[in-house]
Amino acid sequence: MNEIFAWKPEMSVGRDQLDRDHKSIIKALNELSALRENHDDDKVQPVLSRLLNYTVSHFGREEAWMREIGFSRLAEHERQHDAFIQKIQFFLGEYREGRRSMLAAEMAEFLRSWLVEHIMSEDKAYAAEAVSHGPADE
Repeated sequence: MNEIFAWKPEMSVGRDQLDRDHKSIIKALNELSALRENHDDDKVQPVLSRLLNYTVSHFGREEAWMREIGFSRLAEHERQHDAFIQKIQFFLGEYREGRRSMLAAEMAEFLRSWLVEHIMSEDKAYAAEAVSHGPADE
């Protein structure tokens, strides 16, 4: 599988579970990219559904951690999570309605750019605040 995005150590947020979550999300993103490259449109919907479900679980864990450390930008972070979930739900709806061909490139670019921006900027912000909270391992 041709990876469009790879995990890098500098992406770590200092929490093992959250880093594992991010790696799983990256894996799903790479799966979606491979399906698009191979024109396996029929297989995209189940991967998108899995990505949505996993991301909702991840966001719950991440937001709980942010509440625990008293993250100063929690409300904004939650809004970003909500917007991401809505966009994935939109993509799923479009796939269910058969509007796939024009959507594939838009979806891949959105997921890739959102993930890079979100982890490297937004998630790293709570990681920085968490340093004063205590040890990184759960």
